[in-house]
Amino acid sequence: MAERIKKLTDGRKPVTRSLPPIAEACAAFKGFTEGGSRSEQVFEVLSTVIQRSRRSVPQPFYAMRDVAAFFGVSLDTVAKVYRRLDREGVLTLVRSSQTTIAARSPRPRFALRGVVCMPLWLPGFLQFLDWRRCISLLEEELSHYRFVSEPIFYQAGEEVTPDFVDRVLKYNPDYVLWYCPGDSDTSTMRSIADAGVPLVVIQNSHGNFPGRIYRLSYQRALKQGLKEWATCGEIDDIVIPHRDGVISATEILRPALEACALPYRYELFRMKKSSLQDYLRRLAPNPRTGIIFDDDLFYARLCGRVPDLMIDLLTRRRTMVMRHLTIPCETAPREAKVDALLFPWKRLARRIATDLSKAKGLIPAEQAVLEAEWHSQIPLAEVAQFDWRE
Repeated sequence: MAERIKKLTDGRKPVTRSLPPIAEACAAFKGFTEGGSRSEQVFEVLSTVIQRSRRSVPQPFYAMRDVAAFFGVSLDTVAKVYRRLDREGVLTLVRSSQTTIAARSPRPRFALRGVVCMPLWLPGFLQFLDWRRCISLLEEELSHYRFVSEPIFYQAGEEVTPDFVDRVLKYNPDYVLWYCPGDSDTSTMRSIADAGVPLVVIQNSHGNFPGRIYRLSYQRALKQGLKEWATCGEIDDIVIPHRDGVISATEILRPALEACALPYRYELFRMKKSSLQDYLRRLAPNPRTGIIFDDDLFYARLCGRVPDLMIDLLTRRRTMVMRHLTIPCETAPREAKVDALLFPWKRLARRIATDLSKAKGLIPAEQAVLEAEWHSQIPLAEVAQFDWRE
């Protein structure tokens, strides 16, 4: 009888496996945890190995006896796990034959709806966390509608040349989505529009740009915040830090500031007369002075060069920020909080992607306003989170 069985098995072809030895593939397994189901733990380990090993074609998996020997469990336990993996579609069991890892499902190919070029000012993209957050969400939402986004980075002055128009048009875009352009970019944008490419503009200023405008507004949230500051009984006046000669950045806030009951003033930083450290130490000597950071580049510069002093200032004085923090907050006291004006970037990205999906190549030159949201006294760590409250 034994000779007959030997003859039957001698004819089987040897199984060639491309998988590493089971001890190597399951190297993370250090033994069963007490009180847990052994079959469940074997299932979890094998699931991880299978997902890591799946290819575009089926391939042989480990024999049940080898798995049972490695884990020190019975063949019945391993058979139960294999049947479960078979039901979930990751293993293929064939009676009296080898077990194979199911091939990775091919990704279906969808026809692209269009190409969306996105000119981006490189320094702003590198320094402002919320810029990167918004662009990332835009790419994600556009991909849901089968749009391909093509970022086009530029340094200051590059985008106002005819060569930049050619850089954009060489992608044959269906739309150009320009994030926060400056007034000097208007002629370039008009040249792109004259070439027959619809423009979509995310705008944080009052410039007169062509195309569909999504304007970012701080007015409503700022009025709400200033009203709270005026009635809380903790603030007597407001100081607005600025670089020397850049007060114009506050123009979009001036209506709300002038309507506020609290007096406000600018504190200019003059590089030739003081250091950043000295500037921050003398910025708000009165503990009842509130601080509003609205100069984006200056704020990013302070966060990048003197982060410890910035955390100290944000801890000692009631401060209003208008973008995500770009400094680590691990060392900040837990009770340290700030007021923040933040935009719901995911909502904006979803709306733009939806509008483009319905446009069918034509998009009306209308204006939509996205209001920032006022958030009172939230922890520093929360403001620094990349995906804050999205």
